[in-house]
Amino acid sequence: MSQCEEQIPPYSHLGYYSPQRMAQYYYQIKAIRESGAKKVLEIGPGPGAVTHILRKAGLKVLTCDCEQRLEPDLCGDIRELPLPNDAVDFSLCCQVLEHLPFEDFTRALKELKRVTRDQIFISIPYVSRVIYSLHKYPGGRRNSWVFHIPWLPSRGKPAPGHLWEMGRKGYSKSRIVKAIRDVGLRLMADFTPVDSPQNQYFLLEK
Repeated sequence: MSQCEEQIPPYSHLGYYSPQRMAQYYYQIKAIRESGAKKVLEIGPGPGAVTHILRKAGLKVLTCDCEQRLEPDLCGDIRELPLPNDAVDFSLCCQVLEHLPFEDFTRALKELKRVTRDQIFISIPYVSRVIYSLHKYPGGRRNSWVFHIPWLPSRGKPAPGHLWEMGRKGYSKSRIVKAIRDVGLRLMADFTPVDSPQNQYFLLEK
C-alpha cells in the first residue's frame, strides 16, 4: 500500500482531537509565529486546523498532500514537490515522514530545503518509554522535563501507516540527526514537550 492509498484518519470525529494532538498543533503554530514567516508550506495538512488558524492570522499558506480527497492547494509528493526553488519562507512537515520508506527520508528533506528560504519544522513519532514531569506556578510560569529511556524498548507494532518510528531498532535519534546534517540543514533546536511526549520536534534552517 502506498502512502496515498492509506485510509484517511477520522477527522470528522471529535474523539480524534486528543490533548496530545492539540498540543502538536500548538507547537507547529508557535514555531511559525516565532519565525516571522509570511508564506508557509504545510505538508500533510490533515483536518486543516493549523491551516485555518494561520490563514486567520493573515499568513499565506500553501497546503500539499498526495491525497486529493483532502483538497490540498497542491496535490503532489514530498519527494518531488511541485514548487520552484525558495518558494516559501517556512515549511511545516509534521507526522508525515514516517509514512515514507526511510530510504526516502533524505530525499524528502532535500526537497523541503530546495523550496524553503529560511526554516523547516518537522516532527516524527518517538517511540520509547518516557518519564516526564510538569510543574505549574502562579502567574502561568511552568517547568517541565521529559526523559526518554532508550534501553527499555517499546512493545507493540508501529502505528497504522507508519513504516518506521524513531526509537525503534535501527532508527535512533542520532541516525535522524545525521541524515538532517548530511543534506546540509542546520539543526537549530530539537525537543520533546511534556504535553506531546511521543513526538520529537526538529527546527531546521538552511
